[in-house]
Amino acid sequence: MISILCRFGELFLKGGNRGFFLRAMSDNVRKAVHDLPDAKVFTPYGRILVRVPDELRHDACARLERVFGLVSISAGAEAEPNIESITATALCEAKAAIARNPDPATALRSKPAARTRSSPWFRTTSTAT
Repeated sequence: MISILCRFGELFLKGGNRGFFLRAMSDNVRKAVHDLPDAKVFTPYGRILVRVPDELRHDACARLERVFGLVSISAGAEAEPNIESITATALCEAKAAIARNPDPATALRSKPAARTRSSPWFRTTSTAT
């Protein structure tokens, strides 16, 4: 099982209605993943956490990206709160990531931003007076 942490915005601005909006948001998340097998939605400490089997990670993330009000999602493995368990889980996730993408150069390759006049990186200086 993996966990997906769902972050939401604007909810903190609602004051006394915060509980109402949190319930509505968690209901929308539940509706998004309701037909995935073994999907469970939790709301610990004002957060929304979705647990799904590892093989459904991409499907669950794709569905959660479309839920109105969520500003970001982060999928990750769960580990016991001790260094041995955290280390073992991190190694397992790293090996799985390498198996998915065996060429490490492709993970670091990116396209440079175009330096055009519309780009914020393009600066002109005028010497004319």
